Amino acid sequence: ELYKGKIIAYSLGNFIFDQYFSSDTQQGLMLKLSFSSSAIIINVVPLISVRSQIAVATGPVKTNLLNRLAKNSVVSTSVRDGIRQGIFTISK
Repeated sequence: ELYKGKIIAYSLGNFIFDQYFSSDTQQGLMLKLSFSSSAIIINVVPLISVRSQIAVATGPVKTNLLNRLAKNSVVSTSVRDGIRQGIFTISK
């Protein structure tokens, strides 16, 4: 969510779950932030967990996670498009 020009990333504290019966809890996200004097570049890195071992998601799993995040984000269309690509920029 963007609130007053600031990004809010919810639920990043719950990184690994041992609820193996639930595919939703075996998927997650990591954010990589890069700062400059004029912008914040945000890389969205989809993750999967297999028996509590984390790996970067690829292929259709990555695409589905990014699309779901974009769909549920309260942001502009341009940021939503960036989320689908896994990278977007917020101007300072």
